Amino acid sequence: MIIKKLKTIITAIVAVSLYLTLTAVSCDIKPDNGDDDDNGEVVDPLPEPDEGAKEKLTINIAPPTVDPTDPTLVPNSRTTIPSDAIVITFKDGNAEIQNPVKTIDITNNKGHIVIKPTIEGNYSYYIQGITENGSVEIGGKNRINLTLNGTGITNPNGAAISILTEEGCQLRVEDNTANRLIDGTVATSTAKATLICEGPLDVVGKGTLQLRGKKADAIRCGGSITIDQASILVKEAAGHSIHCTSGEIKIAGGAIKTLSSQSGLNASDSNNGSITITGGIHRFSTLGDQAPAIKAAGSLALANRDTIITDTYGNAAHSIYVSGKTLISNSILCTYTLGSHIPVCIYGGDDINITGGNISHITVNGSGIFCKGDITINGGTISAISTAAGTAILTSEGKFSISDGSIAIYTESAYNMAIYSKGPLSIRGGKVELTSFNTSMGSASTLEISGGNVYCYSLSGYAIHSDGNLTLSGGLTLALGADGAGKALNTKSSILIRGGHLVAVGGKSSIPDASGSTQQSVIYNTTLYEPAIIAVKQINGQFIAVYKATRKYQPTISCLISGPEILPNTTYELYLKGSVTGSDHFHNIYFNNFNYTIGFLAKTVTTNGVPGGVNYFYE
Repeated sequence: MIIKKLKTIITAIVAVSLYLTLTAVSCDIKPDNGDDDDNGEVVDPLPEPDEGAKEKLTINIAPPTVDPTDPTLVPNSRTTIPSDAIVITFKDGNAEIQNPVKTIDITNNKGHIVIKPTIEGNYSYYIQGITENGSVEIGGKNRINLTLNGTGITNPNGAAISILTEEGCQLRVEDNTANRLIDGTVATSTAKATLICEGPLDVVGKGTLQLRGKKADAIRCGGSITIDQASILVKEAAGHSIHCTSGEIKIAGGAIKTLSSQSGLNASDSNNGSITITGGIHRFSTLGDQAPAIKAAGSLALANRDTIITDTYGNAAHSIYVSGKTLISNSILCTYTLGSHIPVCIYGGDDINITGGNISHITVNGSGIFCKGDITINGGTISAISTAAGTAILTSEGKFSISDGSIAIYTESAYNMAIYSKGPLSIRGGKVELTSFNTSMGSASTLEISGGNVYCYSLSGYAIHSDGNLTLSGGLTLALGADGAGKALNTKSSILIRGGHLVAVGGKSSIPDASGSTQQSVIYNTTLYEPAIIAVKQINGQFIAVYKATRKYQPTISCLISGPEILPNTTYELYLKGSVTGSDHFHNIYFNNFNYTIGFLAKTVTTNGVPGGVNYFYE
């Protein structure tokens, strides 16, 4: 299939390549034009194609499935154990216990171990060996040290390990060991998780820990959770994969991969349920309805330089759901929502601040970012693909500010925008490339572009819309509205041109307010049945702007061009066709360092004396 040369599509498809590299999930994204003769090859056609005839994209990402098999566990238990440690070794359907401490009561009911200290202390425990019908329950008050030294515990009737100490546990997954915990599904089981800790839980060590939560959660903790270095694989969870009911979750490293019916990583404490990830490679997947991959009742901070993948497949299942503030920096974040009922890749109940990293969103029936507060983007790269979303891809109910970074969005829904803000929307820098079937970028308040490079393409609506003033005071903007009744720039108030470079093309004219503008503009209204080159030249001077149009407009086209080179009381010539070369361009707008081979002179105009005057090249 041929994918038209459109940077926003290609940029977003790069995110899919990353997804395929890091996971084994089957994924297919391709344009649907009924031609299957080229095996999905991506072709960059020459000459550049007509932008008005883009193929529809189809996104097919197969959800992961629960693998019911567990290969033979090779524990690789460590042989050297401290002499003062309590050691539990499962073997032959029972357990051997070494208890050098006389202040602990231990009962063993055919491999089901219950430990209760008679005198409180900071005891150390080692668990090793394999059992198909056993469990360990440790009570007390003081914090304990528990080492999984190559163990496989299956409890058909409840939790595999229950740490009931009030002050929690340091759980060490011994280096280079393999460990597996599985609970049961019997109706009489009241266990809330496979691994339960009533206090804070710190997971360390460089071993591997595999869990199945067949009845409920895989890991459930009544205190804060910290994870560093360990490799954790949750092969299934009927509830949450990792659930912190009181306190916060901090992940500093390791590798975590989860698959659950409810949320993957959940900090549900309404007072302190924050999540911070500063390292490691992680993937959180959910299959159930309304089941976020990551859910924080407090704030979320992603500051690792590694990769985080979140993918959801249920209806109304947001990929990331945060009730508080969200900060993203230096992370590679891939979010996917494949269910219905408008799931969101990142839902923020408060402000969202993005300062760096690489963020990609793929959604079939949802949106990329929805924020109840302000969105501030000061860096990083954001790319998004949507085929049938019902809301804007990036939405802010407060202010929306972009001062740096790169944003590329491609959406095919007839009902949504690429970027929408209820509050003021401002672009001060960076690169923004938006392609949509509806309006590309809109604000229910004011909208201002004062810097950066902005490309807005709409197939059936306005390129840029604002309810308040639409102001362009800097940067480089190309706005392509629809033909017919479509406008490049549309506002319920005034279009104010006060600086920067602008090319705005649509079926109807976008007319600046001369009294409020401070920079001259020229408008050319004509019929453009075929893609063409439009060039503006100062008489007896140099060509100051060239636009290489690659889209047909019927029956008429209105082209608005503005730049600081267009001066009052000066005559300008408009040329059509010809050819242009030069590397310094943005989506075929040339203002600097280009060579134009003259086609033919179409019109001339002498600008008026008003600083923000609007002037017409009449056909």
